[in-house]
Amino acid sequence: MEGFYTAKEARTKLGVTEDKFQYMVRTEQIRKIVLPGRKYGMYSQSEIDELSAALTGFVQEYNKDKPKQTFRTARPEDAEEMHNLGQRVMEQSGGYGIPPENLIPFLSMPNSEIGHVLIREHHIVGYFTIVPLYHDKLMQRMREETTISQIKPEELASFEPGRPIDCFVWEVIVDPEQKHVAAYLIGKILTFFHTLGKRGAVNWVCS
Repeated sequence: MEGFYTAKEARTKLGVTEDKFQYMVRTEQIRKIVLPGRKYGMYSQSEIDELSAALTGFVQEYNKDKPKQTFRTARPEDAEEMHNLGQRVMEQSGGYGIPPENLIPFLSMPNSEIGHVLIREHHIVGYFTIVPLYHDKLMQRMREETTISQIKPEELASFEPGRPIDCFVWEVIVDPEQKHVAAYLIGKILTFFHTLGKRGAVNWVCS
């Protein structure tokens, strides 16, 4: 009928589920009109079109204002900013960030997957470093006979498919107040280990 939508047409125009549509009708966000001689409700085309435009505008505005973020493997040029973030976070508990000169050798390795960074609005807001170790090196680290910084890049194992190695979680750094960022990073760590597991490239994980 000209000037009106059926419920299905209105839902399609608004891009909402049937449950959401019925909720909007019950809460009078959408006006249901029962025309004479009809059992089923109809919906004003102009009102639905106006609501659709408003919802579309809201989504576009939200996406425009939503911070742009990227998650990727860390590069040597990220070392300085990783250190700065690590220093700010760690000094709150009396610790310190890993100096850039200690990070760069690990991030400079060919196809390095040791570091991963979360970048928001061109700045690193969180990162983690996971170091692949041969078992004897991991045991030395666990016995505190060495530190990760003292291990040379050429002494590291590699995340090669079909060659299970041990992994040491070196750092997980994020502002403690940014709990959603922390949760995101933890999810990414689990995904990374799952990926390594599918490659057959992980044996033990320690931190």
